[in-house]
Amino acid sequence: SLRFIDGNGILQRDPAGQPLRAVGLNRDITEAHLADIERRHLDDRLRLAMTSSRMVWWEWDLRTDSCVVSSGDSLCILGYGPGELRTQTYSSWMEKTHPDDRDAVRRSLDETVAGRSAQWICEHRLRDAIGAYRWVREYGRVTERAPDGRPLLVTGTTQDIHEQRQLEEERRAAELRQQRLERQLTQEQKLKTLGTLAGGIAHDFNNLLTGISGFIELAENSAAKPAEVRALLGQARKGAVSARDLIRRILLFSREVPGQPHRPLSLVELVSEWEPLITASLPATIRLSLELAPGPCDVVGDPAQLQQVLMNLCINATHAIGEETGQITVGVGPGKDGDVALSVRD
Repeated sequence: SLRFIDGNGILQRDPAGQPLRAVGLNRDITEAHLADIERRHLDDRLRLAMTSSRMVWWEWDLRTDSCVVSSGDSLCILGYGPGELRTQTYSSWMEKTHPDDRDAVRRSLDETVAGRSAQWICEHRLRDAIGAYRWVREYGRVTERAPDGRPLLVTGTTQDIHEQRQLEEERRAAELRQQRLERQLTQEQKLKTLGTLAGGIAHDFNNLLTGISGFIELAENSAAKPAEVRALLGQARKGAVSARDLIRRILLFSREVPGQPHRPLSLVELVSEWEPLITASLPATIRLSLELAPGPCDVVGDPAQLQQVLMNLCINATHAIGEETGQITVGVGPGKDGDVALSVRD
């Protein structure tokens, strides 16, 4: 087998300067040489693992406030070249930390240095070579203390997790969109069920109103009746007519009756009349505001169908706001070329 030898010696000469003999010592260093080769292989594998993990290691000497950062290809996580981040101080490293993250980084690092936390783990943003900020995860611990317990050396790693954070944020955004769609679907199913239920109730109530209206009409046509009774019957008839109109709107909502023929209408007055109904249909976190033109803003249409259009727009605005606090503004005013504009903003 081959052995590795470390040889040292001297050449002895005679008085005339001629070489006489060589005297030396040969030492077998095979085990040490093989161990050094293995150490270099381990260093190479560690460097490859850290580079693949987009990670650098560092040592912070608290006695001199100098932070030595590993050099090499792994520094590509922030775009700096070899040697640019070789030596840092606490202040210079903190200056590269995002302003919004500095207080949290200081507090968590102080906890570890003071011994109240065994390991420092912190995710924050660091400024790269082009001035942009990237998310990193830092691990660190106190690796050397003085006899009196004072921290002397902190050793740790910094790992680039920017792409991972972006993927997590995209996943959370997708989950929120999915939850929002599920809530909208549930709401639509509830509305569909409510429309079916409302249609059935409206039919029964409409039959009752038909009888009530008939008896009121017979009472009004009766010859023997005081004027006071006639006035009260007139008010009752108006209430029955209003109730029948409400029933027709419910049936229209459930798509069970056709709309009325179109006729001239004041859109400002209609929106004002519909305000209580729209407000009642909104969550408590959403406020309704009206922006109505001073004039009537006349249009030609079916008031029940116009109300349904406005209700649908307000429901869409409610879905857009979601669970947050907000405001829906309904506006009526002059449009282009003499038209009337109806707007819903959230």
